[in-house]
Amino acid sequence: MWTLGSGDFEDGMKPSQPPANPPPSGPQGTMIFRPGDLPAAAPEDVWAGADPADSPRLIGVGGGFDGRAFPLRPGKTLIGRRSSSDIVLDTPGVSALHAWIVEDRGQFRIINALSTNGTFVDGIKVHDTPLADGALLRLGDVELRFRAGRRARQRHLFRQPLVWALSGLVLAAVLSWALWLR
Repeated sequence: MWTLGSGDFEDGMKPSQPPANPPPSGPQGTMIFRPGDLPAAAPEDVWAGADPADSPRLIGVGGGFDGRAFPLRPGKTLIGRRSSSDIVLDTPGVSALHAWIVEDRGQFRIINALSTNGTFVDGIKVHDTPLADGALLRLGDVELRFRAGRRARQRHLFRQPLVWALSGLVLAAVLSWALWLR
């Protein structure tokens, strides 16, 4: 926090209290942040309070995580061994930052984060690929089943017809107006 005062700075600003444990600076004075210094930059959890069958999730089917459900966050979900991951798979075959699952307008993709043991979808090694409901993911020695959830599937199913229907209504209104002016 900075306060106006008669400090040593040309603009009269001075720190009100020096930080007890300041983070290090990079070569050009760039501040390096610790994980707890910034709030999470994640969108509001739109799946909160939903029936688990409605929410996108991964379900463990092997590698010691059998039957365990891992809800996916809206936007991006990081999967890895590191404790700061959104889904923590603490097993040696999973890399610290193994993969991302990205949700964009009801469509899901998995992106390998240069993991050591690779990311597989339905037995095929992938770098960046769309996910279909029911796809079997393998990260290291862990197998997970992807479930898109009813809510995400419904949003995707209704998006295209709704756009076409609205476009048709707008076109019909414009044509009606043009004919009326004749």
